[in-house]
Amino acid sequence: KAFASLESYFVSTARLSLLGPGAMSVDETSAVLVAGPKEATNATATSVSIQYAPSQSGTYYVVVEAGPFGGLAEGSNFAYALTVAGNEPVGGASFSDVRADHPYHDAIADLATRGIISGYGGDREGLFGPSDLVRRQQFAKMIVGSLGLPVSEADFPHPDVPFVDLGPDNPADLYPHEYVAVCARNGITLGKDATHFDPFNYITRYQVISMVVRAANNLTPGLLMPPPPDYGIWRGDRDHGANAASAEYNGLLTGLTLSALNPRGSMTRGECAQLLYNLSRK
Repeated sequence: KAFASLESYFVSTARLSLLGPGAMSVDETSAVLVAGPKEATNATATSVSIQYAPSQSGTYYVVVEAGPFGGLAEGSNFAYALTVAGNEPVGGASFSDVRADHPYHDAIADLATRGIISGYGGDREGLFGPSDLVRRQQFAKMIVGSLGLPVSEADFPHPDVPFVDLGPDNPADLYPHEYVAVCARNGITLGKDATHFDPFNYITRYQVISMVVRAANNLTPGLLMPPPPDYGIWRGDRDHGANAASAEYNGLLTGLTLSALNPRGSMTRGECAQLLYNLSRK
């Protein structure tokens, strides 16, 4: 049931799939697929294996399906044994400055495991720097990676990307030009003005919130519910207040102590991780 839409694509005698904690049962759709499907395409295969580093706690369902799937009837019945192996730590657990009781530990661990953020090297080896500030071009890369948006050299230069302050583009590196371009082309950023992105300045909490809300509204219309009138602690700003109210009402600011933070102040790496983590769980 779970992957009926995929059946016409594979000729298999067995198929193994892994569903994430968002699944309620193995009868879910592929929207909760986190690894696989991995197929054994002949009756003599001795094993089918998939690898996945858990990004959050919860119940992971393993779906084992007997074939055939869209092909010849070769091995409709087979015996199987499930083996789970591995004890690698979750990403953020290896950062010496992100202990288990850190307020943004789960968010940092999740994004680190998914390869969206990483720690420092050199004389700061093993550190994440959760209190360090984030530049605007850095957050562009973070949000694009968190959303899983494709990035290529074709994204910049592009007629839909008007920014003239990104500096020379290195064709061997997608950062920062192509990541900023993907944000612009998806309506996630509007820039500081019509032709400037201001890549090197630190990004403010209001700016991060607006980018996250635009991403949710533009890429998944209907995901965010409109807040009641006059809702929200940070609703007063002309440019970002409505987005801040929407983010708060829809749980995107969960984990942030809004009463103790300045919405116009620069956002930290830990706080940015928390917002992107919240968005990924919507």
